[in-house]
Parts: sequence; structure tokens; C-alpha cells
Amino acid sequence: MVYIYFQMIQWYQPVGSMEASFTCEVLRRIQLMDCKDLMDLRISGGLESLVAALIKESHTISTTILMPELLRTFYVICKDKDCAEEVVFCGGNSVFKRLFDGEFSEEASEIMSLILGHQSTRPACIDSLDNKIRPFIVRLENTDILLRQLEPTVHERGIGDRANYTVGYRLWGASLVLSLYILQHQEFVRGKKVLEIGAGVGLCGLVASKVGSSRTVITDFHCNVVDNIQYISCINRLACEAEILDWENPRIDLGEFDLIIGSDIVCQSSDCDLIAGVLLKIFKPCTVAWITLGSADSRYGVEDFKPVLESRGFIVDAVSNIQVPEICLPGGIEICQGIFVGTAKSYTHYIITKNCNNNYFL
Repeated sequence: MVYIYFQMIQWYQPVGSMEASFTCEVLRRIQLMDCKDLMDLRISGGLESLVAALIKESHTISTTILMPELLRTFYVICKDKDCAEEVVFCGGNSVFKRLFDGEFSEEASEIMSLILGHQSTRPACIDSLDNKIRPFIVRLENTDILLRQLEPTVHERGIGDRANYTVGYRLWGASLVLSLYILQHQEFVRGKKVLEIGAGVGLCGLVASKVGSSRTVITDFHCNVVDNIQYISCINRLACEAEILDWENPRIDLGEFDLIIGSDIVCQSSDCDLIAGVLLKIFKPCTVAWITLGSADSRYGVEDFKPVLESRGFIVDAVSNIQVPEICLPGGIEICQGIFVGTAKSYTHYIITKNCNNNYFL
């Protein structure tokens, strides 16, 4: 449906009332699109077609008829960062400046800030395949989840990741292992209130929502990561909440949870104390946590995880030597090209409670 609208717009010639009315109707339909529709629009080439039409006809567009709809349409489009990047890549900067010059509405101002100051770093396509920014599919049993990884900025690459600042930009193997565990034990997730901590791209929380949790809150400390989680939730059409949760100053206003989940959340020994502090603040008598970590020969500090939590009064059961699934992405290793998956040699599931009667979660 999305692509059909933009096949229509390719012939766009705003020289008469019929054409202008038809184009207005197409633009109004775009204004109603959600994140998934906008993603399909962008990947199908529809957004590229619209920008090309605007560039071609920008000097003859009837501002009295089309301008309000163009403003509202691109206000919706440009709030999607990938769509904004696509508009810039297709040369939309100059045409927007010409079209919206003198417009002082809220929509025009925000479009200007989103587009005119944006520079696309995407290289031009040199072969038959386009190079649009695309999500990828993780396929776990019969469940497909769309994910989008983030690329570090030039500044972030320059300073390195000594503080694990961009660790949440990538998919990690433990999230695949824990997601499979959730699918295999979904009867204990369905209808529960679930919190994911240190979520990164949020795969585990998305899977929990997919199998029927009553509420899923997915958290990380990095605002870019949280924005990405919200976007990923939208393109999967899941009602997950994305929130900032700083372990050094954990919030207590997120609500009560039946199940807390986390994967590959220990990068150094000091993380164990921070995680224990977070769990102590959020745990209720019947709360259970499922945490999956890479093995000690692949991850720093994980050998301290169980002792630290037990020293803080938690009951910790561990299932060790779980292997990372060989094929978790469609096509297996072939489709992994360009997709970072940080894997360990093996994994351990930790089931954490404050009450020994909660062993029905095992």
C-alpha cells in the first residue's frame, strides 16, 4: 500500500487543481503513517521518489494548495531519524530551504532544524544494490524481531569506548540466548510486568512483549540507546516503554515488576555491585530476575556476579555452559555480514530471587 502511493506520486505535476488535490490526498495518507509504515516507505524507494518530485517541481508548486500539506507531511517524516537521513542523502536540503523560506510555523522550524543541519555520511551507491539504512531481522524459533544497530559518531570513535558508552549500540550474543530462554518459558512471562536492564538494542524485552507480557519497560543509561529502543519497539508495533535507568543513581518510579531480565550486563567487576544495588531497589518479595552472562573466559568480572549478589541477600541459581545458537539470523552466518554480534564461548543463566518459594520460575 505504501509503495503504491509513491508510484502514484512519481507522475506528480502540480499544474492543475485535480493533480494538486490528488497529491494532497497522498500527502495526508502519509501523515497517518506509523514508524513501521515510514520504514517501509523509505526502504521501498517511496521517500526517494517524493524528494525527487519535489526537487523537479519545487519552482512550480502551488504554495496556496500544497504547502500546508507538505509542511505537515515532512514534519511527520523528518521526526524519523532514518527518514531525515534519507531526505538529506537524496538532496532534500536545498529544496526544503527554497520551499520553506519565509515559513515561520512550528513544523517549518522543526523541519529546518532536523534537515538543514544534518549531513549524510552515507557513501553513494556504486552497484545495483541500494545502501539505505535498514533494520535486520532476528529469527528465534517462530518469532521475528526487527532490530536496528547504531553507528558511533566520529567523536565517539575518536575517544574510544573506555567507559562502555556505546556498548548498547550493538547486538550481543547473550541477548539471543536469553531471548530463546524466554520463548521456551513464555508461560512464566505471559501476563507479567517485565523490566529489562542494560538493554542495548532491547531484544529480550521485545521478545517478552511479543509473548504477551502485560507491561514491558526496557531501560539503558544512554539516551541514544533509549531513543533507538523506542524506535525499534515502534517498527515492531509493540507497546514497550523505553526509559533511562542509570545504575549509579537508580530510579524507583518505574513501578513494580514480576520479572527483571538482563543479558551481557557485566563488563567489569564493579558492575556486579551496581546491579545488586539496582535489584535491591526494584525487587519486591515475589520478583524474579533472569540474567544471562557470557563465560568468565570471555567477559571481565562475571566470576564475581553470583558471590556479590548472594552477599547482598539474593538466592542465585545458575545453569552454566549454554552455547550460543549457531543460527539466530535469517540465512545464518551469511546475513551476519555487517551485523556485529558480540559472542562469548558459552553462557550462564542466573535465576535470582529473594524468596526460595519462587522456584516455579526455574
